[in-house]
Amino acid sequence: GQCADLTPDDDVDKPARLGNLGRALRGRYERLHEPGDLDTAVSVMQRVVELTPEDHGERSSRLSNLGTALLRRFERVQEQEDVNQAITVLCRAVSLTPDSHTGRTRRATHLGVAYQLRFGLLNDRQDIESCISVLRSAIKRAPTGHSDGPICSAALGTALLVRFAQLAEEEDLDEAVVLIQEAVSLTPEGHQRRPELLTELGRSLSARFKLKGDPSDLHTSVETLMLATS
Repeated sequence: GQCADLTPDDDVDKPARLGNLGRALRGRYERLHEPGDLDTAVSVMQRVVELTPEDHGERSSRLSNLGTALLRRFERVQEQEDVNQAITVLCRAVSLTPDSHTGRTRRATHLGVAYQLRFGLLNDRQDIESCISVLRSAIKRAPTGHSDGPICSAALGTALLVRFAQLAEEEDLDEAVVLIQEAVSLTPEGHQRRPELLTELGRSLSARFKLKGDPSDLHTSVETLMLATS
């Protein structure tokens, strides 16, 4: 951090150096869970964005890094300002990222998740609608076979489950099951996210059983939840 502090603001390399520091602090937070590391990472990443010109090629990436750090802090402390700022920053990151960029699907998924998190906080229906719209667009724009496709499909499935809990529209539940099944099928065994996806699939099938009473949904739900814990 001292090297970056001593670098003048007009040095073209300063944002990159600060960016390295911010990512290192975020990484240390994920390992040690010291809140001060995450707070400092957010502050450093905010400074990186401030020092990055609007037309700089790395601006979208730096905005995305800031947005995900803010989301991570929101998950810890539930401060509305963090999720509000994350949505603003991630909206800008996505708008600056061309469809051909490999990171666009993931950035759009983070934005969708941010809207869903704010919906959980404020229960404003517009947030869940924005979440679903952003994720649908991300899936439509993603190249076939994109590595982040399953993450985005699962996020949309989860968002549709949230809307189903609000509106009880059967098509939301049916689509959620299909999307999460697709995400599971595209996620190899041993992948760190697979148990989480299997749990979400089990939940969605259980909800559909309660709605429609099809025993096969209940049977598959139990099998899936057992797989998630094995």
